[in-house]
This record gives sequence, structure tokens and C-alpha cells, in this order.
Amino acid sequence: MSGDRRVRRTRRLIQEALVALILDKGYDAVTVTDIIERADVGRSTFYAHFTDKREVLFSNLDQLAFLHPAPRGEVGELFAFSRPMFEHVREQERLVRALMGRRGGGLVHARGEQLLAALVKDELLTAGGRASAPLDLMSGLCL
Repeated sequence: MSGDRRVRRTRRLIQEALVALILDKGYDAVTVTDIIERADVGRSTFYAHFTDKREVLFSNLDQLAFLHPAPRGEVGELFAFSRPMFEHVREQERLVRALMGRRGGGLVHARGEQLLAALVKDELLTAGGRASAPLDLMSGLCL
């Protein structure tokens, strides 16, 4: 993404519009036109930054810092990402409520589960686990 302040501001307006709309009427009911109107940007501006509402959604998910944890702490400290995750959830309550709440929709929940399962799997592999079908199953069941 460009370091241009205007680009960051426009993207942020679009992302915030989607969050507000999800809280108002749920992800599935939101259209690109709704986002454009709420963000007060033109259609071509929207498409210069995002291909569709799903990409806006995923860019919001990518902003959740706990999905990109810092390197692990002490050896044996499993799931070190969980504390920062809960702290970040508290700080970003509106975003998390919109994305992960009941109005977020199936796509949001599936993506969130996928991202968290990957974090759990990475932790288990780092702790000495071996890549295997049971590890994949267990990391998915931890959710």
C-alpha cells in the first residue's frame, strides 16, 4: 500500500464505512454502493483501492494486530499471542464487534476461524509439533 496520506485516509474511510454498515445491517446485506455512500467516495475511487466488499472486509481483519504476533517469548510459552489478542480486542471493540459478531456473516466467521487456526498451528509447530493431519485437526478444534 502506498505511503501517501490521502491513500491511507481514503482506505480508512472505506474500511470504517464497512464496519459501521455491518453494525447497522449485517455484512451480507451491505453492498458496495452502501459503502461508497457511507464513505462519501466515488465508485472509481472505491475500485482504485478495493476490488469488492470482501477485500475491504479482509483488509479490516488484517488490521487486527493479534493476527500478526511478535516472535514467541520464553520456550514453552504456548499461545503467547492470546494475551495480546484479548488486549487488542478490548482496544478495538467496535471493529471486532462488527467483524466477529453475529452481524459479521459466515464469510467473516470462516475467515476469522481460519486465521486463528493458523496461529494455533504455528504455535504448536514452533513448540516442536510435526506437520500432520492430526495437528491440522487439533489446531482447527482449538477454536
